[in-house]
Amino acid sequence: MSGRVFQNIVLQFKDAVDTEIGVIDAEGTVIACTELSEIGSHWSELVSSINDAEESVVPLAGKTFKALPGWGSHFDYAVFASGDDSVGRTVCSMACVALNSAKAYYEEKHDKGTFVKNIITDNILPGDIYTVSYTHLRAHETPE
Repeated sequence: MSGRVFQNIVLQFKDAVDTEIGVIDAEGTVIACTELSEIGSHWSELVSSINDAEESVVPLAGKTFKALPGWGSHFDYAVFASGDDSVGRTVCSMACVALNSAKAYYEEKHDKGTFVKNIITDNILPGDIYTVSYTHLRAHETPE
């Protein structure tokens, strides 16, 4: 998944909340953050604590983490907010809702299985099928 999707939403939060918010991936790399200098930082030592946590919201190292729901038992992405108090917990939970919606939209938009299912269940406009099919065909044409 593209970190740009997360970064766009995180930057919108920066205008609304005076709290550092970001996203780490399964390896503990910061892929989006309101503090741009943090992007690319590695927090691999926190990954196992987030995975093993019994609660969904985990305070660690002065930050609050919440894993985005995924398919497996381990997280693919986790949201964090600075502070391990009730404010950090609330901000982290709210950011998680927004970022999870963006993640679901991105995955659905780029998932071929969902696209075919939407065609079968008549949940997609015929014009969308033509646009996608035409674009796909043009991309695979060989010059003569």
